[in-house]
Amino acid sequence: MMRGKTITTGLALWLSLAASTAQAAAPCITQPEAESLVITLLPDLIEAAGQSCAASLPPEATLRMGLAPTIARYRAAAPAVLPQVTSAIAKLVGSNMAGIDPALLRPLISTVVAPLLATEIEAADCPQIDRAVTLLAPLPARSVAGIAVLLFTLGTDGRKKQPPFKICPLSPAQPRP
Repeated sequence: MMRGKTITTGLALWLSLAASTAQAAAPCITQPEAESLVITLLPDLIEAAGQSCAASLPPEATLRMGLAPTIARYRAAAPAVLPQVTSAIAKLVGSNMAGIDPALLRPLISTVVAPLLATEIEAADCPQIDRAVTLLAPLPARSVAGIAVLLFTLGTDGRKKQPPFKICPLSPAQPRP
């Protein structure tokens, strides 16, 4: 099995690449910032999962039939959340973010993070991943990101081993991405 590797775990891995391991007490990122990170990561993660699972799924599987319209829809949502992505990464890496062009974040995700996550996918997990993508594909990127962050939060609450970052509790007045 994929040992719990999900889109939300992908978010954790992506952020841990940027976060300094010496920053044990890193500030939390807001839920809208976390959702923005997921929105940015989602298209490349789905494409990478499709490539990793192609040999393990039947031809009619969602991941094999082509997700171009879904991926294009999700990719179109990413530019609007770039300021929140930049804010989240700045919180996680601190002053190391100074002077970095936010436009460089997108190529980083495409060329490094998604392929790295794809190597974690095991063939036995592909049917479940395909089912999740099938169920989530009709939803707007913001809804998928909200679900991913909620599941991540639920999955990390009360665990002894905490992820390399924390998501702040959502306040009722907090704006959505």
